[in-house]
Amino acid sequence: MVQSSGTGKSCMLTEAGRRIFTLPICLRKSGDLGYPPGDLEVVKYFATLSKVDHLSFTTHSIIACFIAAAHTTMLEWLKRMQAENNLDGLQLHTHWHKVMEPPGAQDEWEHFFAEVFKAKAEIPHDPTVIAEGLYKTIVKKATANLMGFLNTIYTRALSVTYFDEAHKLGSCLWVFLHLLSIQESSIRLWYVFMGTKLSFPHNAPRPSNRQPSFFTLGYTWLMEKAVHSLRHRLELAQLLPPYIVLSFDQRVIAKNQAAVSVSMGHLQTIEHLAQCGRPLWSALLPEAKHNEMVSFASLKLTNGVSFDSMNKDHVFAVLSQLICLDLVLTGSEAVQLTDHSVTHHMRLLTGFSANNEISHTSSPSEPILVQGSIDLLYNTSETNRLAHVLDTLSNDLCSRELIKKGALGELGARILLLIARHFTTPCRDLLEPVRLLDFLCTLFGSNLWAGQNHQKFNAGLDSAYVNFTHWIVTKDLMPEVSNL
Repeated sequence: MVQSSGTGKSCMLTEAGRRIFTLPICLRKSGDLGYPPGDLEVVKYFATLSKVDHLSFTTHSIIACFIAAAHTTMLEWLKRMQAENNLDGLQLHTHWHKVMEPPGAQDEWEHFFAEVFKAKAEIPHDPTVIAEGLYKTIVKKATANLMGFLNTIYTRALSVTYFDEAHKLGSCLWVFLHLLSIQESSIRLWYVFMGTKLSFPHNAPRPSNRQPSFFTLGYTWLMEKAVHSLRHRLELAQLLPPYIVLSFDQRVIAKNQAAVSVSMGHLQTIEHLAQCGRPLWSALLPEAKHNEMVSFASLKLTNGVSFDSMNKDHVFAVLSQLICLDLVLTGSEAVQLTDHSVTHHMRLLTGFSANNEISHTSSPSEPILVQGSIDLLYNTSETNRLAHVLDTLSNDLCSRELIKKGALGELGARILLLIARHFTTPCRDLLEPVRLLDFLCTLFGSNLWAGQNHQKFNAGLDSAYVNFTHWIVTKDLMPEVSNL
């Protein structure tokens, strides 16, 4: 499962845990931006493991023991919870979800994984055994025991073990996939590996790729038959068409089900703006104040580092929010820029081509990210930052044919109109409307645009205001005749 930050990946699995039993494992390091917090012992363990020969038989054996220990410990905890609290099956499910899923108790998670590693150390294993043997001798029994217990609660129970921030597994991810490909298709214990920084061009399945892969948020497929060897890929997987789901504008959609009255002033508040875009923004309310939210958005756009006006990834991230930059879909440099824009700079993955060779991405309208972009462009002590940004756009993005320039003059027109709007705004409060006459004077020069008729324009447009902060792409064409 791969998608941009803040789109609801973790939340989706947490919500799934209300309907089915889930075992969450988060590999987010302490101090990293994001939620939920990581399971620190697991983070340290796999950080150490990834430094050794991670595709060796020994690593296969170690990971097989971890999988078995995790599910054995889960079963023991479920039985203990049920006995100590006198719970029926449904009550046990609710209790488990409350303890193990965010925002569960951090000390309970630490206790759980301490028991996992203790159980792992007690599992006998032979590092010379191949993957199929490891699964059958170590993992299979623990899986069967857990699912047997869950089947006493739900008919044909389904359970999901998921790894958040799975890119921290490094190449150990492929060891997991190799071992888990051996599981019989009748076993209803599923595994999900998800994260923002998983490289989707690298991990997207190819029609000729016969090894098992993980699903992408909006990119799922099922194996027709498990593949038992990394070397002998003689059986094709059945690939399903891409399935894209984006948790976007959900707060606005929910509120629009009933008619409400709001003031124009409310439309300019952070509370209103946070309802648009990915659910991350509304989740930060009510604690986050306006400046804090904007600063956080700025950090997310630059992946937590200082903005560099000469860095094409940073410039592309910021200007995509403001002037709807779109990527050229071919070329290795464009592919790399696409990958980085999703995994590090908040661009959304929206689909793949029929053969999975080309990924489609987008930066749809998100007012909070727009505010963050404006903050990065103008709230700075760097001299001529905007000029440096436009220079990077011209030399490193346009001239290298990494972005689409559209019809002749179109990109330049978008830039000119937006910069004029920004420069017209007093005190950089870009949510405040500005006089149309002031905007036109900024764009064309004081009174020069009106020529001899400037007094008529002044009289006719004196009370007219405009308010826009960024360009957006619409699905439908705007009406030629206004319907207002």
